[in-house]
Amino acid sequence: MLVKTKRFGMLEIQEDQILTFPEGLPGFPEQRRFVLLDLQQGSPLKFLQSVDDPDLSFLVAEPLTFFPEYRVLVRPEDLAPIALDAPERGIVVAIVSVPSDFKEATVNLKAPVVINPERSLARQVILEGDYGIRTPLFAAS
Repeated sequence: MLVKTKRFGMLEIQEDQILTFPEGLPGFPEQRRFVLLDLQQGSPLKFLQSVDDPDLSFLVAEPLTFFPEYRVLVRPEDLAPIALDAPERGIVVAIVSVPSDFKEATVNLKAPVVINPERSLARQVILEGDYGIRTPLFAAS
């Protein structure tokens, strides 16, 4: 399948690469189909690209790479819409906000995206606890 993107141009993706968000993303309820694209091979940063809107993509990070103590404690009812019985069986990414200076990027640790790779389903969940929505991605030097 060909997918038009603003950032990457036309991309050939396989149907099994499409992640379906049954409820859409908060703020984008009509956008339900996305694909996870590598920024660079092996990078903990990726793009979550809408399959249906070429202009809509989010930079996401694998939070454990940047925050080894990060724990995703999700209620079972939050995982039910994506048919995931335990968060450790899923893939977790967090949405990154990038201002003009990339070194000042922040990450939303409070509301990660949990992906069920077996079913190609995903959902943004809100975690209990003291995680921030604008946590600096890079430690101050």
